[in-house]
Order: sequence, then C-alpha cells, then structure tokens
Amino acid sequence: MSLESEVLLYELDQLERKEIESEENRKKEEKQKKEEEEMKKKNDVIMKEEER
Repeated sequence: MSLESEVLLYELDQLERKEIESEENRKKEEKQKKEEEEMKKKNDVIMKEEER
C-alpha cells in the first residue's frame, strides 16, 4: 500500500472517529436536557403543592 493510501485511510479513520464522538456528545446533551426538563417538571409540581 502506498504512503498516500495509508495517509488517506488514516484521515478517513480520524473523520469517522470525530463523527462518532460528535454523535455521542449529541446524545449525551439530549439526555442531559431531558433530565433537566424532568427535574423542572418535578420542581414545578412541588412548588404548586407547597402553594396550597
């Protein structure tokens, strides 16, 4: 395999790794956002109950 081919394969691998990492980060952010929304809903319910 030529050096140029190896370099291109390496660059492709790096791009794939970055893409996977970006997707994992996006999923983590979505999960965190969902958890924050659930906590806010729970807090809102608690606040309404305390007002009574």
